[in-house]
Amino acid sequence: MPLLIPSLVSAALAAQLQMTVQDDTLHVGQAVELQVQLVDGSHRGVPQVDAGRGLQVKFSGQGQSTVIRNFQTTRIVRYSYELVAVEAGEWQIGPVELTVDGDRISAGPIRVTVEDTPKQKDAPAEIEAVLSNTRPYEGEVVVHHLVFRHRDEVHNLRLTPAETPGFIPEPSVDATQTESTVVDNGVRTGVIEMLTPLRAVSAGAHTISPAVISADVPEAADPRTGRRRVDMFGRARTRTQRLATRPVPVTVQPLPRDGRPAGFSGLVGKFSIRARPSARQLALGETLTLEIVVEGLGSLAGFQLPKSSGEDGFRIYDDAPEVRAEVSSAGLRSRAVLRRALVPEREGTLTLDPIELSVFDPSTGAYTTVSTSAIAIKVLPGDAGGKVASFSDADGGTGSEVGALGDDILPAPGAVTVSDHSLAGVLPWVVGAPVVPALGL
Repeated sequence: MPLLIPSLVSAALAAQLQMTVQDDTLHVGQAVELQVQLVDGSHRGVPQVDAGRGLQVKFSGQGQSTVIRNFQTTRIVRYSYELVAVEAGEWQIGPVELTVDGDRISAGPIRVTVEDTPKQKDAPAEIEAVLSNTRPYEGEVVVHHLVFRHRDEVHNLRLTPAETPGFIPEPSVDATQTESTVVDNGVRTGVIEMLTPLRAVSAGAHTISPAVISADVPEAADPRTGRRRVDMFGRARTRTQRLATRPVPVTVQPLPRDGRPAGFSGLVGKFSIRARPSARQLALGETLTLEIVVEGLGSLAGFQLPKSSGEDGFRIYDDAPEVRAEVSSAGLRSRAVLRRALVPEREGTLTLDPIELSVFDPSTGAYTTVSTSAIAIKVLPGDAGGKVASFSDADGGTGSEVGALGDDILPAPGAVTVSDHSLAGVLPWVVGAPVVPALGL
């Protein structure tokens, strides 16, 4: 009997690989769960699951469990994926292959049928996603608009966002989510919308993968009684429903090199610029604030005005710009406000030159220059009638010497005495203090 135990244990510990799919007949836009299970084995990383063109596989997480049966311990590692149907046809998943303890093990393949989505006038739930522009330029911001409509009550809503190769999330604003209810002919429909701004960063052809929404929805009513099915506690039974958007092909265009100005700001969008002075007349020695506003469709994250070469007759000090942005289905609207302090250095009528900004306008596919208007400022004499002081104007040899007046040093008044706290002053006390006890003895 003891000789049989090792053979049974070794058989129980032989690694196995299994792959299961929740349903092998899907409709376009439907998503189901796909699982790969590794039994009594270990593997680093996530197993690669390949599928046909009409299917997309997205890893969603992993977990493990231990089962003890007949004094044998079985360890199971589960890798979960979302299987999304994107094109009608017959498609294959896998096989999945792993090397465990030097042995090659495999699971699959599995055949899946994808059918066209049936047209339903009043579907219980539907999802769609559109991109505001499928041919953006590098640096242009587009909006991924996701809409989820449901007529049944939903719980535990979960979103697997789309993968967006060639894009990055726009840093100047976060994605927004809104919820509303629409009533049409007595039918109540819940609508959830998500707007995600994306900045194109890599030229070329890309595909935005499907976004998947999972929710717990009530099970269908009993066809015999017409009533909702309930559990032992009287609660409506639910099932998990997954819906996926269609993939979105995108082509990101590079910014043209021809016609690119030497002073190109890097801004891509449709912008305007204006400037407004706090006053058009001031006295010499006072400060003028020039408010500069740049706004339009596009991103202004990290925006800085071109370095000023210096206005004739002014000293210039710039503050950091204040940038605000908001996203809508029409795109990203941004606004940057910069305040520039100007100190006049001479009297007369001084002119602020126009501020020019070179941008790329995607609507025309060309570079353009936006600018402010020239502004005339009248500078009046200051209170002292002089010019603005500047340390750079000072002459090191013009300072006057400090004179010593005899009346500055006078004897201490009254009976006030002045003590000497230096070493010479306290030395007699240091030497004489030991002599006093000696004289007493």
